[in-house]
Amino acid sequence: TFQNEMIENDFSCHVNIIVIATRKLEGDLSAISRHLALAITVSQHQKSFIFNKTCTVVGVDLAGFESKETRAGYFATDFIGVHRCGLAVTAHAGENDLVEGIWQAVFQLNTRRLGHALHLLDSPDLMRSVVDRKIGIEMCPFANYQIRGFIPMKNINVNYPLMNYLKMGALVTVNTDNIGISNASISDNYLFLCELCQGISRMDVLQLIRNGIESAFIPSDFRNKLMMEFSDQIFHSILKNTI
Repeated sequence: TFQNEMIENDFSCHVNIIVIATRKLEGDLSAISRHLALAITVSQHQKSFIFNKTCTVVGVDLAGFESKETRAGYFATDFIGVHRCGLAVTAHAGENDLVEGIWQAVFQLNTRRLGHALHLLDSPDLMRSVVDRKIGIEMCPFANYQIRGFIPMKNINVNYPLMNYLKMGALVTVNTDNIGISNASISDNYLFLCELCQGISRMDVLQLIRNGIESAFIPSDFRNKLMMEFSDQIFHSILKNTI
């Protein structure tokens, strides 16, 4: 997974790398340990990505198909080293699994972001904790629609929850997911979101983009710089009546 950020007056591209650890129920689990060890080793030897313009490992993603037997708590011990070296963690939780999978990702894996979290509204207390802790929610309209099904899919009466999350103050963002699944760009996902969430406004979209900056795995000083630049652009656009 890559996050590309442009620096003011600089046409070079900074690449943030998130190492994926794919959950498994049985068999050889050594790949998980190897991937986590790789992320830890690289993070301890890399230089500052802001000043040296290098590729940087910033976090680890617990991905793969969810089930009751592969919830985040099952891998909590494996991630201790990841936490100790300061890497961020995101976890695929609450797409195929129930809300308990999200709870374990938050409280047993200490994740900073949640992948999908489609069942979060099933637990108001957990929803409040996610909002209060400013845990990002990575939603992928195309992939979510294909895998879970939401209105306007035929014979489906479930609303896509993104706008509910946004109105409740959650740091929800729009993402592409694995393009091998949905083959949709970030622009495609935003356009499709307008079909899933009728009535979404331009200000809502701007809030989603701002949430992306706030939940990005980047140093706080860099985040503040991007947030100020984003706010300045919006302010000037309002003055020009272009929003």
